[in-house]
Amino acid sequence: MNEVITARRENVVQRIEKINYLMLGITLFIALTASHLISDLIEWKVIAVAAEIEADELAKKLKAETALNEARMKREAENLAARNAEITRQQQQYQAEQRRIAEQNKIENEKIIQIQKTKRETCQFWINEYNKTHLTGDKYHRDNSCKEAGILF
Repeated sequence: MNEVITARRENVVQRIEKINYLMLGITLFIALTASHLISDLIEWKVIAVAAEIEADELAKKLKAETALNEARMKREAENLAARNAEITRQQQQYQAEQRRIAEQNKIENEKIIQIQKTKRETCQFWINEYNKTHLTGDKYHRDNSCKEAGILF
């Protein structure tokens, strides 16, 4: 009977060993699968955190560049306004100078017209005087005043 018990015992031990190896295999499979899933989960979490950090950095860079661009655009607008103001000032100066020159030319033209009128009147006076008197002095004055007035005899 001992042999039967021993045989049975060995049979039970073999079954237990088979069960232990099967359990060990299943346990290893579950452990490896779980560890792989956990490592994937950790990797995804690390990638997500890195993506958030990258997105935050990009947002900060975007804000900084936006601020720089706004400041640059503001300076350019101020420069443009200053240039436009300077151009307007120069145009006003130019127009004032043109008006001054035109006024000066008008005055000079009026003077020239008045001088020419006076010369013609003087010429006409000496023509009339010479026609009345026929004196040599009157003729001399007539010829000179008419020559200055642009009237030839």
